Amino acid sequence: VAAADKLGNEVEIIRKIIVKMPPDVVLKSLLVSHNTMVLFKLPTGSNAEDVKRIESRQLRVRGIYSDGVKRKLTFSDSGTTYTSSDEDIATVSPEGKVTAQNIGKTRIIVKNGKFNKIVDIVVKPYK
Repeated sequence: VAAADKLGNEVEIIRKIIVKMPPDVVLKSLLVSHNTMVLFKLPTGSNAEDVKRIESRQLRVRGIYSDGVKRKLTFSDSGTTYTSSDEDIATVSPEGKVTAQNIGKTRIIVKNGKFNKIVDIVVKPYK
């Protein structure tokens, strides 16, 4: 939100806005940013900033609703959950951040309500 203080200086106000959906607007399907995600695993002892930057990626989830509107559903407060089928290969945070653990393949199951999507994860060695 853009606003001005008493002196006329522009100030920025950050507020969380909660939108209540009419009861007849329902989730019809999920869209996920990736069907397949490739991650890279750095060698043990790599720089922590490089590990953070290279070994993790964020999933993005949107829902298509009965009113035709696509809404963001990435974060857990929207009811979206994430599960890794093999946490030895890749883990996933409650907010959808996928992190490589070891070389291999796994899947992330993304769920919201009665809908789910599967994201194939491939972890390769970083060169």
